[in-house]
Amino acid sequence: IAGNPGLQLAATVPLVLAMYCVVGGGSDPLPEFRRDLYDKVLAYLLTSQWRGGGAQANISLCLKRLTEWALAWATSDVVSGIGSWPEDVLTEYEMLDLADRVALDNVAWPLGPPSVYDGAVMRRFIHRSIREHLVARHTAALEVEEAVDVLLPHLWYDPDWIYTAADAIVGHPQRDRLVLALIHAASSDADADVDAIDVGGEFRVLLSRVASQSGEADWEQTTKD
Repeated sequence: IAGNPGLQLAATVPLVLAMYCVVGGGSDPLPEFRRDLYDKVLAYLLTSQWRGGGAQANISLCLKRLTEWALAWATSDVVSGIGSWPEDVLTEYEMLDLADRVALDNVAWPLGPPSVYDGAVMRRFIHRSIREHLVARHTAALEVEEAVDVLLPHLWYDPDWIYTAADAIVGHPQRDRLVLALIHAASSDADADVDAIDVGGEFRVLLSRVASQSGEADWEQTTKD
């Protein structure tokens, strides 16, 4: 953790630090990159029985619900057009098996009992970085053009997306195309480069974070150039 700045902020939360210890408790070191670590953390939280229950949860269903909750207000605020990221997320009532409820509570705990009117539950993710990871995973699974539409409004003056955007880019299977598409989408000039669109330097900060969360072999030579 001391050698990886990308892990240090979340490690200040005792529960997340405990997850790091569980993931790295075997003979293997912690994953080098944040997205890989958080995949392991999520898998442990969703499959663990340490908060009760016996049967195994439906992991794909749980990840789908968690992603929907994580996306709530993260992509565009109705007033500002940028991310809002409220701490508490109102989730709709849904009939779930006990194992699924336990798994979801491990990641996004309920702040109170369900509403007596509609069964809705207010929840809060155990740490903001897990919510960021879920949003990044969702964005990385989109087609390049869709990912550009999601990311472009958040590349400038939206600090809530600093980690999320970088992880989404690195995690995308066509990351080279995505970076170039973002550069071109940010300018009306088809031949524009980073210098032409990044007067304030924020795009360079994003690219440096992308570089720190990926290896040289992850990129084509033309993109590195």
